[in-house]
Amino acid sequence: MPQTAHGIAYSLSLGKDFNLGNRYYLAFENELFGKSYWDNHDYDDIYNRTSLGVRYKTAQSTLSLLPFYEKRWYGGESY
Repeated sequence: MPQTAHGIAYSLSLGKDFNLGNRYYLAFENELFGKSYWDNHDYDDIYNRTSLGVRYKTAQSTLSLLPFYEKRWYGGESY
């Protein structure tokens, strides 16, 4: 059966490159996305991805190797 709910969707992204020298950088990124329903929490959905790796930059291009950890919660439970 279809469900009705009222809520809010949100997102937050953070990123920072730390210069290691010779065009190499330590790269950090975090992304958070979510939907929260104040009248139907069984359908709340939160997703987070954190990346940490190395980045090589020139004036024309950027090359990144960023392994990541990802976690999701749905309805308050780990998914």
